[in-house]
Amino acid sequence: GTYHIKLVLPTVCTANNGSKFALKWGTASMITSCEYEAKAFTASAVAVTRGTTATDATLLCDNASAVVILVEIDMVAVVALAGTLQVQAAEHTSHADTFSVFKNASMIVRKVG
Repeated sequence: GTYHIKLVLPTVCTANNGSKFALKWGTASMITSCEYEAKAFTASAVAVTRGTTATDATLLCDNASAVVILVEIDMVAVVALAGTLQVQAAEHTSHADTFSVFKNASMIVRKVG
């Protein structure tokens, strides 16, 4: 089926560590196509990226050096096999500064076709 997936990820990082986000699929070849748009918000700007993928753990949002406080990712995915989806979040660059994804982050999955 075809699904709309929305991730809302309140976060904080520093310019020293940055952040990156991906979806991990529980089953190989679970998603046959995915079109996504990612928005990374700072206190004064927003960076937007778009892309397509059919590959597990593709970076959907990758921030090397900005103080991002919120990430929103919207995607439409064609799911061919049953399985689980997990959000992956990590520092872009290993550093002693704090990188956090806060409580109340959400992933909403809605079947659209």
